[in-house]
Amino acid sequence: MTPAAELSHGLPGRTRIRIRCKRGEPDYFLRVGQALEKLSVVHQIKINDQSGSILIHHTEGAREQIAQYAQSTGLFILENVQYQQDPVLQKSAAGFSSLDSGFNWATSGHFDFRSVLYVVLIVTAIVQIFRGQILVPATTLLWYAVDLLRSATSKQGP
Repeated sequence: MTPAAELSHGLPGRTRIRIRCKRGEPDYFLRVGQALEKLSVVHQIKINDQSGSILIHHTEGAREQIAQYAQSTGLFILENVQYQQDPVLQKSAAGFSSLDSGFNWATSGHFDFRSVLYVVLIVTAIVQIFRGQILVPATTLLWYAVDLLRSATSKQGP
């Protein structure tokens, strides 16, 4: 049976594939590496059987060709893996949502978390300007504040 592989990460010309079920099998990864090196679009292969991964440096746009070759030769089948959102992010989003509701309730709907954050960013930027930290910190804070304002006005419509 052909093992399932997942795309760990990919950039133009660089792909990392993870084959978890073959982790710790150096003979398998050596065979896969040698087979993939035969492709003209593959420039370099780095295998790590301990982590079950193959790093492929290749011609840009050749990922699909490599996946088709691997499947047709029985090396692996590259599956589309859907990653679930990190529970930490879900908890953070829920926390900010309740904080937002709290601001709305406490101020009778006059302020929400975004508006308070906007004011905090503007005040912090002004403090940084007075401290002489003009180039990076102040401009970054102002950028975030303007971005918040822009996203808030785009949600309200014209």
